Formats: sequence, C-alpha cells, structure tokens
Amino acid sequence: MQRVDLEPGTWRSFITQAGTAAILKPDLFAHLATDDSDDHWYLEIHLGTESMPVLLAKCRTYSAYKATGRAHSR
Repeated sequence: MQRVDLEPGTWRSFITQAGTAAILKPDLFAHLATDDSDDHWYLEIHLGTESMPVLLAKCRTYSAYKATGRAHSR
C-alpha cells in the first residue's frame, strides 16, 4: 500500500500529555507498506523560511504527538 497526503489532509489534532489541545501540521505525510515493512513519514519542508524558534516549536509538537502513540494510527 502507498499513500501520500498534502496539507491540510496531513494535519492531526491531538491532546497532549498535559491535557491541552494541539494540532500537528506537517507539510507532507507518506505511508508505504510492504510485506516486510510498514513505514510512516511526516515531513516538514521549509527551505530556510522559518526561524529557529518556530522550528523548535514544531519539534516540540512532533514530540508531543509521538508521545500519544497515535503516529501510526492513520
């Protein structure tokens, strides 16, 4: 199976471990499944257009989303 989603179809709403609502907004989501593997990728593509504080905030959001265990549920 192969699947590629573009924004806003990539967005994922979730509740953080602290109980607050958040939205993960990757630029691209890709899923590739074969008999031997099942891989999921959330990609951010900015080409130098985002500041370091914005990128770090995105990293924290990815980490919070991963902690929910929902990363492979779609």
